[in-house]
Amino acid sequence: MVSHELKIPRCSGKGKSLPKIKTAENPRWRQAKIKQVTISRNGDKYYASVRFEVKPNRETNTRSIQSNGGTVGIDWGIKNLLTLSDGTIIPSQDFTKIDKLIKKRQRQLSRKVKGSKNYDKAKIKLNYKTQKKLNMRNDYLHKVTNFLVRNYTHIKIEDLKASNMVKNHSLARRIVDASFYKFKVMLIYKAEHANKFRQGGNAVTVELVSPFNTTQICSKCGKKQSHKLTLSDRLLDCEFCGNHMDRDLNAAINIKNK
Repeated sequence: MVSHELKIPRCSGKGKSLPKIKTAENPRWRQAKIKQVTISRNGDKYYASVRFEVKPNRETNTRSIQSNGGTVGIDWGIKNLLTLSDGTIIPSQDFTKIDKLIKKRQRQLSRKVKGSKNYDKAKIKLNYKTQKKLNMRNDYLHKVTNFLVRNYTHIKIEDLKASNMVKNHSLARRIVDASFYKFKVMLIYKAEHANKFRQGGNAVTVELVSPFNTTQICSKCGKKQSHKLTLSDRLLDCEFCGNHMDRDLNAAINIKNK
């Protein structure tokens, strides 16, 4: 594999190879040994997943390692994807435009005769849009998890069960779009990966914290409110100490202190 080219050997045993394929990007490790290449297709596009054998040293790591922000608690939400205990807010993605295009493609597909060429063409167009939304979501999650791993040493997140949350049909789509499970998996493996390249300093750790009562308890006085906060209540007004703050920030601080 050289710059912007992927050469795949033919599997027939004759020793010949297929023509070189142009790629969208260069390999990150040009001197590394390629162990496996998996070719997949989605819609009208082909994707190559390449597995390299890389020695774990600082020279092969192309990304900076900072992680000096200490401990942070993270509250996961719908309106804002993440609210951090230090006041940082990471907004949710807006999929309104791409969702409209997907619905349009679904309507077009439903009008075609199944098995016809026009049906196959419409199906490819629909797959292209759904794959584009998936790529947008994954790209955003990669950027967010990279930011957290690079800037904090001890990350505390809610141990949520997304399968139970999607039972709320009015919020099910937005919960799925937020992809909490995928976010959690990405964050854990990136923390482990960053620690392999770290020389000295504190390792990055991810801790799953029970979300029980993190919204109902005041982060200032530590007392539980007698009235239950609903999803429409965006502010916490503590009936004991008078603390007035954003409910998600309050929950993030409680997660940090748990």
